[in-house]
Amino acid sequence: MAESTIELWDGIYRRIYAAALRGKRINSVSLEAEAAFWRLHLVADDYGGFDADPLSLRVTAFRKRPEVTEPQIQKWLKELGESKLIQVYPVCEDTFGTIIDFIHFQPAGKNGRRVRKYPPPVHSGESKGIQGNPYRRNNKNNNKNINNNRGRVGGVKKSRNQCWRSWPRS
Repeated sequence: MAESTIELWDGIYRRIYAAALRGKRINSVSLEAEAAFWRLHLVADDYGGFDADPLSLRVTAFRKRPEVTEPQIQKWLKELGESKLIQVYPVCEDTFGTIIDFIHFQPAGKNGRRVRKYPPPVHSGESKGIQGNPYRRNNKNNNKNINNNRGRVGGVKKSRNQCWRSWPRS
């Protein structure tokens, strides 16, 4: 019978640094919130973005942990946010999050490119048209205030799919 092997280079990998053991922010949260933080690394996109809906996180990050509940996840997200480890923000009617300083510590993939699956926070530098932002065009025709227009067209609320498709991209 042939031995099966696991190719570690085929998947997405994340680096965890030993300095995390000494970090003030990570050591200021409970052990449960810290475990949730490392699970968020596994479900985050290449920019540190993730779907912060507790139900979605329970299904993706805690799939094999039936004892984890949505209120617990909500509590951990709040704790991580208060410690400035993550940022949770609304987009249309959905809730997304980003791991703070994720890009600084995580390398891009094999080809050097990053893939964004979730929108960035609107008030971050990325979303204001800084060069290289895949979600905002740097032209005069796209200088709308997306904070006020998110989720609405002419004052009419859009569906989630319409909102996501209309999010500014280059």
